[in-house]
Amino acid sequence: DPCELQHIVGLCNKSYSRYYYDQKERTCRKFTYSGCNGNKNNFKSKKECEARCKK
Repeated sequence: DPCELQHIVGLCNKSYSRYYYDQKERTCRKFTYSGCNGNKNNFKSKKECEARCKK
């Protein structure tokens, strides 16, 4: 389940605004993704994150 993964910023030098699900806080939070080496806990919008992870 991608919602259970830690978010990963990645190792590249781009800057994309993305959202990840924070299990401890049970909410979607914004972070800056570098563009590579991420994982599936990486959503383009808060709405997409909430639709997938909020239960």
